[in-house]
Amino acid sequence: MLILGYKIRKLRNLKKLTQDKLGELIGVSKEEISQYENGKRTPPNDKIISLANALNVSYNYLMDIEYFVVAEDDQNTSLNISKIDIEIIKELKLHPELYIKIIDDLHRSIDRIDRLLRDK
Repeated sequence: MLILGYKIRKLRNLKKLTQDKLGELIGVSKEEISQYENGKRTPPNDKIISLANALNVSYNYLMDIEYFVVAEDDQNTSLNISKIDIEIIKELKLHPELYIKIIDDLHRSIDRIDRLLRDK
């Protein structure tokens, strides 16, 4: 549930809410919000719904619910893809040169990124 915690923190900060205030909005303590954000505790479903409402996002977005996608040009290709996957693709497409470099040799690009991240 690290992605959920990350999203809660990111959205809370974007809305300029303190952990206290967000907790107040959904009926939990500041400490519980902290545990959600740090992935130490998963909120129960009713609190996830409350969080989505308080943060003005959908339940599906918070839970990173996947969508089933079929490629337009190949009906035999299908894939479960999450909303965060879609966001990554959208962000990459904002950088056409980088996007083309990555897709030209996808495996090599992924290996290079992986190496860079491990070296940090």
